[in-house]
Amino acid sequence: MPSKEYTTTELKSLLGILSIIIIWSAINDHAVKWLVQSMWVLVGVPILLLSFSRFKFTPLTYRLIFIHACILLVGAHYTYQLTPPGLWVKDFFELERNHFDRLGHLAQGFVPAMIVREILIRRSPLIAGKWLFFIVLCVCMAISVWYEFLEWIAALAGPQHITVEAQKLLSLAQQAPNAIEAAKINGQAQQLIAEATKAKYLAQQGDVWDTQWDMFMAMVGSLSSQFLFARVQDRQLTRYALHPKSNLQQAG
Repeated sequence: MPSKEYTTTELKSLLGILSIIIIWSAINDHAVKWLVQSMWVLVGVPILLLSFSRFKFTPLTYRLIFIHACILLVGAHYTYQLTPPGLWVKDFFELERNHFDRLGHLAQGFVPAMIVREILIRRSPLIAGKWLFFIVLCVCMAISVWYEFLEWIAALAGPQHITVEAQKLLSLAQQAPNAIEAAKINGQAQQLIAEATKAKYLAQQGDVWDTQWDMFMAMVGSLSSQFLFARVQDRQLTRYALHPKSNLQQAG
């Protein structure tokens, strides 16, 4: 099958639409949180643009990246707890929490799987087959683990100022002139500690299994992506002559 010329018309359209969505997403009342949650888009898009002349992904991969970026920007605009689509689903099914972040973690496995798979096919000795499937899954799970580490650090850092104030109050309680005053100050400290604990818990939207669910969704996304789109990606790699032909041989 003769190779097809790689055109950038669709990519320019996607970039234009994404630019508009970024501007819309940035209009909110939580600038710092938005910057953190949209960081992957703000960093990733320039990297893709700068590397385009040296490494062009398949149209399929760019489309998936665009969808993932939209999910991240919607979540960053509203915050994941208050994203309207998630609230609609929550109310309709009478759920306890907004599950829009689950969609984000599904995409976190779904889209990187195609990115990692394409890079490995084109830049490593690996060929399409069982080992490639397994390694792509492992890389996606590693990405998910590192993201959970970042969320964990953010959850610990968020209420840090509250716990510092609580420690100061506990020190004052030890120096109190009488037991009644000490009990009063100690009660204030315990209230601050409770607020810090609640803040960390709410960072998980009240779900003690939030980390496990996030990683599970990333795993499901990675598996689903490879089952659904691996052959589509292979066909596009051949059609646009983007890699050595031998790398598309099917292994065992």
